Amino acid sequence: MIQLDFVNTLAVAGLVLFAGYAIQRRAPRLSRYNIPAPVIGGLLVAVAVSVLRATGHDLVRFDTTLQPPLMIAFFTTIGFGASLSLLRSGGPAVALFLGLSTVVAVAQNVAGVAVASGVAAAAWFLTPRLSALRRGKGPEPPPPP
Repeated sequence: MIQLDFVNTLAVAGLVLFAGYAIQRRAPRLSRYNIPAPVIGGLLVAVAVSVLRATGHDLVRFDTTLQPPLMIAFFTTIGFGASLSLLRSGGPAVALFLGLSTVVAVAQNVAGVAVASGVAAAAWFLTPRLSALRRGKGPEPPPPP
């Protein structure tokens, strides 16, 4: 297994980026759908490494020291490709996507809070009753969250 330090990992990331640009040039449909070159190259490497690891071949390990700042830089710069003319050309589909993504984001947050609250409520509700089945009355339930 090859353990890459952060300098070598950054160098491999640069090669993967250039590979993504090369693939994007050869497949114009990817550009038409605004799929960035880092995503194309990174997806190919992620799939290759995942397949190799699934088959028991752990060939390379990347250092993740630079992952947080590079992810912030990537997602910050993705929006640089947007323009008012691009939004206008999208027309009603862009407004529909904005509405749907807003609804899904709110639903995801509500579901997360409900699950987290449900776990605490289930623990509060079930713990004393299960212990009551084993030993009689059981301890007092904890205060609700």
